[in-house]
Amino acid sequence: MHEFDGKWFWYGKGGGELFVKLWVTMYEYFTEERGLNNLIWVLCHSGNIDDEYKVDRKYYDICGPDTYSKEEQKRLYREIERLYGKDIAIPLHECGTLPDPDECLRDNTVWLWWMLWHTSHLQEHDKDELKRIYHHSSVITLDELE
Repeated sequence: MHEFDGKWFWYGKGGGELFVKLWVTMYEYFTEERGLNNLIWVLCHSGNIDDEYKVDRKYYDICGPDTYSKEEQKRLYREIERLYGKDIAIPLHECGTLPDPDECLRDNTVWLWWMLWHTSHLQEHDKDELKRIYHHSSVITLDELE
């Protein structure tokens, strides 16, 4: 349930209490009732993290934000740490600007993954900068996993 605290999708419009109830219901249905134990539960906040939507640790594996603003990346990383703790892996689910690996290492904001949104967001990046980031020693791409 992507960007659930953004309040623009049906599952977030009712507020944090209803969202958490829906999330827990979904979790219990899939894991307890259906017996699925191979799912990775990923909470995906918007760029406006709302504490009312906090889900108990037992109901997720990974949690992170979305942002299209390069300037917001570090702040959002810290917000997720504040709300959920420093013992989880934090992805940047969707972004309009790639995180700079050197800045991430310097600021201790190392994202588990990031996904650059398509079309104009990709096309607006400098090609040499894209190559630098994707070939950075701290970045693993799909071809390196095979």
